[in-house]
Amino acid sequence: MENDNRASVFDKIVDDLLNELYVFEKKTLRFLYANKRACENAGYTFSELLRLTPLDILPENNISKFESLLLLLKNGEKEKVEFEAIHRREDGSLYPVEVHIQLTEYQSNDAFVAVVLDLTEHKLSYQRLQENEQRLAAIFNNAVECIINIDSQGLITDLNPATEQTFGYSEKEIIGKNISMLMPAPPDGEHDDDLSHYLSTGRKTMIDRGREVFGLRKDGSTFPIELSVGKITTDKGHSFTGIIRDISERKQAEEELRQHEEEKRQNQERFDRLSRVSAVGELAANIAHEINQPLAAIGTYAEIANRTLNNEQPDILDLQSILNKINEQTQRASKVIHRLRSLINKHEVQREPVDINELIRNIINISSPKSYSRKI
Repeated sequence: MENDNRASVFDKIVDDLLNELYVFEKKTLRFLYANKRACENAGYTFSELLRLTPLDILPENNISKFESLLLLLKNGEKEKVEFEAIHRREDGSLYPVEVHIQLTEYQSNDAFVAVVLDLTEHKLSYQRLQENEQRLAAIFNNAVECIINIDSQGLITDLNPATEQTFGYSEKEIIGKNISMLMPAPPDGEHDDDLSHYLSTGRKTMIDRGREVFGLRKDGSTFPIELSVGKITTDKGHSFTGIIRDISERKQAEEELRQHEEEKRQNQERFDRLSRVSAVGELAANIAHEINQPLAAIGTYAEIANRTLNNEQPDILDLQSILNKINEQTQRASKVIHRLRSLINKHEVQREPVDINELIRNIINISSPKSYSRKI
């Protein structure tokens, strides 16, 4: 009874295994046992598997290899063999496996025990990993920006082709050298200090931050670059990846834009100056016109007064009227000067109602001296 319980527990453990388990005869290779996982993955029932051999679930191109490995176990040359193979399911589909086989005793007879690991997910993961590595390699090799890997000492461990093209060095000339060789003399060693500071304090300086500095080509020429450094932490320690972008064209475009804006500003200043000159000229013409009119009137009235005085019997009332006209025109010229001063002092424009009749009378008075002189 106790043995039966032990067998039941053992069968349950074996059936709960995630890997396939097969037991097959040493001579005929006929299956003697298969666990639940083996039946489910192969697509056979337990009774169907007991009528088969491992050769029935192996593609033909795997059979000779399989038989040669079993021969090593039969001859006692090895206690265990491990190999990768392809298994064929009942529906004809194939899946990759890793097989571990030992020769043992099963129910008082020599038999092989095979533990089979389904590698489908593993292969898919490996394939995805390879694809990711290929994709990353393509990005690394075809990137326009320079990508440089450096260790914690600031020594270059890897670089992409863009770095060689940008700086003019070959890969052999750069690998193992300090990153400072790609920088002009003033910042020399600055990156070592930044890395050391980060590793000793954990505080970020240039790490994970972009900044604009200058690069140094092999021919000694310098050029503006944008540098950013990221930290990579693995079991082996810290390393850093620097991404360098040549910003010469951008800087040139910025300088051209700055020059364009400066020219635009200068042109605007010239335009404003010309506008002011033009405005002053127009203002001067208006002022001259406004003052010339009362001055011309004063001159005309003075001439009329002189003629009146030369008469044998001057008309005093008429002469007083002429003198009043001269005084009015003098007041008018004074008002023009006063308004000009108000304009220069930038006082607010004052608007007020005007008597249109008075305005017309003033216009008549402006033109009256000539008509008046014609009457004399």
